[in-house]
Amino acid sequence: MNNKAIIFDMDGVLIDSEPLWQKAQDICLSQYGVRVTPEECERHTMGKRIDAIAQTWKDMFHLDVDLNTLEKGILDKLCLQVMEEGRAMPGVSEMISAAKALGYQIGLATSSSRRVVNVVLDKLGLVEYFDEISSAEDEKYGKPHPAVYLTTARKLNVQPKDCLVIEDSLNGLIAAKSAMMTTYLVSHDCQAPKFAFADNRFSSMLEVVKVI
Repeated sequence: MNNKAIIFDMDGVLIDSEPLWQKAQDICLSQYGVRVTPEECERHTMGKRIDAIAQTWKDMFHLDVDLNTLEKGILDKLCLQVMEEGRAMPGVSEMISAAKALGYQIGLATSSSRRVVNVVLDKLGLVEYFDEISSAEDEKYGKPHPAVYLTTARKLNVQPKDCLVIEDSLNGLIAAKSAMMTTYLVSHDCQAPKFAFADNRFSSMLEVVKVI
């Protein structure tokens, strides 16, 4: 590859957190008489910032709750789930080790808040491997807007065209493509038509290690 940096999404890429996000949302919303399925979470909130997640459910179910309260409730449940059940996705350790050995700069560009980032990286023992970490929490717009990816490239002092992005969500792919970066999708659902615009598609990070 001709890329100089590899930028990872976090949820669903580094950590198997999508089930934890889904569980956190369902537990929190149940306090307001609402239950949501994993399929509903994937369809409506996957890859979004916490403010967009809270707004989605508040609007959809006409919840009489302050948005900040809803956001905090979901994040409290999520962080607890990560600390108790969080585990790295298969191939993450091998991928990061290989990328470092080959001289790539390593970045993280996530929709998750700094609070969640810190909990996840501490749980997985990955903090020291990232040259730069960016959260869409610090941007005016979250994914699918490209801001968080462009910020990460700027912090790495690398041109967007020289960055390879590892993503697992539609919103993330759109963001990375809009930033003019090379995109690799890693997902069990990688052959779904909606992901056809990715530059390459893999079912596991272990497959990506072989081609970087």
